Amino acid sequence: MFNPESLLDAVDWEKLEIVESLLKNGTDPNIVNEKGMSPIHLVCYRPRLWHKQFDIARLLILYKADLNLKDKYGNSPMMNLFQHDHDYNTYRLDMLKLLLENNAEVPNNYKTKKDFDNQENSKLIEQIDMLMKNSNGLSFYRFPHESPLHLAVHFRALETVELLLKTGIDSDQFDDERTTPLNRICNFPKLTDIDLKMIRLLIKFKADVNKKEDDEHFIHYSDSIKSPVGNTPMINLFHYKEDYELRKEALRLLLDGNADFTLSGRGGDTVLDVLLQNELNTKIIEVIELLIKYGMDLNKVNRNGTTPLYYPLFERETEKVEVLLKSGADPNVCCFNSLSPLNFICVASDLTCADLNMIKLLIQYKADVNIEDDNGYSPAINLYYVSHYRRSPWDKNDHTHRESEDHLYRKQVFELLKENNADLTDLDWDGECITCK
Repeated sequence: MFNPESLLDAVDWEKLEIVESLLKNGTDPNIVNEKGMSPIHLVCYRPRLWHKQFDIARLLILYKADLNLKDKYGNSPMMNLFQHDHDYNTYRLDMLKLLLENNAEVPNNYKTKKDFDNQENSKLIEQIDMLMKNSNGLSFYRFPHESPLHLAVHFRALETVELLLKTGIDSDQFDDERTTPLNRICNFPKLTDIDLKMIRLLIKFKADVNKKEDDEHFIHYSDSIKSPVGNTPMINLFHYKEDYELRKEALRLLLDGNADFTLSGRGGDTVLDVLLQNELNTKIIEVIELLIKYGMDLNKVNRNGTTPLYYPLFERETEKVEVLLKSGADPNVCCFNSLSPLNFICVASDLTCADLNMIKLLIQYKADVNIEDDNGYSPAINLYYVSHYRRSPWDKNDHTHRESEDHLYRKQVFELLKENNADLTDLDWDGECITCK
C-alpha cells in the first residue's frame, strides 16, 4: 500500500509532487530500503524510463542524492541503470548523462549492453565520449560485459574508435559474445569503407590479427574433428559472405598485418576451405590468387586431414578443381587412408559425369595413374573393387538389364586410364581385378 510519507514509496509510485514536497521538508534523499537501495537506485532500476523518472532523478540530485552509494549487492545507481535487459531508449541515455554530469563514478565493471544497438549513432557516440571523460578504467572491462570499443565498432563510429584506442583501451578484449572488435568487423554481413578504416586503426594500435573468437563454452566439438576454438578474423571475413570486393581489400590489410592464413577455425577449416565452400565466382578466384601471392600453400593438409583440393572433389565441383590445379595444387597429395585425388574418385560408390571430367583434369595436371593406396590398390583396381560388395553392372531400376550410368562411366574412366599408361596387370578384359575376386 502506498505511503505518502515515504520517499521510497513516492519514487516507486512516480509521485513527482510528493517527492518534491518530501525533499523540501527535509526528508533524507539517501534513505534506503531493506536491499540498501536509495531513491536514486530505484529510479535507475526501473525497467522502463520516461520523462517523469528523469524529473524525479533531477530533483533527487538537486537535494544531494549520493550518486555513488552502493546497495547491499554492491551496485551503484549507474550500475542499476544497465543492470538488466531494460529498454535502452533516449531517457536511459539521458539518465546516464545526468549521472555523469553530476560526478557519478564509472565503475570498472560498468556494463554497456549490446541492447544499445537500437540507438541513434549520435546518441551512442555521445555516451561513449562521456564514459571516456569520466573513467580511467576503460581498459579493464570484464567478460561478459560489452566494451565501449565494441559498441563504437558496431555503430561504425570511426572517430570514437580512434579516441578509445588512443586511451590505451584493450583492442583484443572479448564482448559478451566472446568476440574481439576486429572479429566483429570481419563478421559484418556487408562491409563499408568505414570498416576498412576501422581495421586499419585496430591493426595500427596492435590488435591481434590472429586472435580467435573464444566460443568453447557454446559449441561442443567432436574429438574426431579436433577443431580449434573459434574463427580468426580472416576466416570470419569470408564465412558465409558475398561482398568480395571490399573483403579482398580487408584481407590485404590483415595479410600486411601478418595474419596467418594457415590457422584453422571451427570445424578445422582454414580460410581457403571456407572460400571453397562458397559458390565459385571471379571474385573468389581473385581472393585465392591474393592468398597465393602472399605465400599460401595449396597442398597443406588441414586439421581434418585434407588438402583444399578434396573439398571440390567431394562436392563434385569441377570448376573449383580446375582453379586449384591451375593455381598449383598437387594432384598426387594423399589423404583419407592414403587416397590420392584420383583414387578418391575411383572408390566412389556411384560415378557421375562430373567425376569423369575431374579425372580428365587430374590426368591433364599430371596425376599419377598408378599411385597406390594403403591397400596397394591403384586407381584402375579401385575403379571396380570395393571390399564390402561387388557393384552390379546393371541398372537396378531397369528390368531390361540396361547398363547403369555408374557402370558406363567406369568403363570410360577405365579406357582413360588405359590411354594414359595405367598398369593393368591383374585386371581382366572388363577391368575386374582378378586377384580381388
